[in-house]
Amino acid sequence: MKNELLTLRETAALLRISQPTFLKLRKANKLPMYKSGRKLLFNQVEVLEIIKTVKL
Repeated sequence: MKNELLTLRETAALLRISQPTFLKLRKANKLPMYKSGRKLLFNQVEVLEIIKTVKL
């Protein structure tokens, strides 16, 4: 699996949840995030590892 950065929309689609639900998880600091200017980016590998180990 590639270690690529995903946008909020791409990450929500990967997790099969809505964007508002994803933002709630983000605000609860459940997912690691990187900022590039005004964009929020999420590491695909990190997100998938957290989903496997932690029940959100």
